[in-house]
Amino acid sequence: MILSESNGVGVTLTSLKHDSYDLQGSWVYGQIFNEEGIIDWFESNYLPAFSSLQHDVSSGYPLKYSLLTIEGVDDNDNPVEATIRIDYLPE
Repeated sequence: MILSESNGVGVTLTSLKHDSYDLQGSWVYGQIFNEEGIIDWFESNYLPAFSSLQHDVSSGYPLKYSLLTIEGVDDNDNPVEATIRIDYLPE
């Protein structure tokens, strides 16, 4: 998974919600990470302008997709929220 900043303003990530869905599309589990948890995943919770953060995503459980909702505050003190979908390839 790669998070990229493309608007030219750095962002401090404050929360990340991760929901996973099985092969039938049913919700399996969810996790909510605060700033400390985000640092554990990406080694930083700050995403500088025009840069990216990366984390390997894998599961011991067969998943169809995950939804990640990321919240933060940009360098201009504006709230930022984005939801992304990760589709898993069949094993």
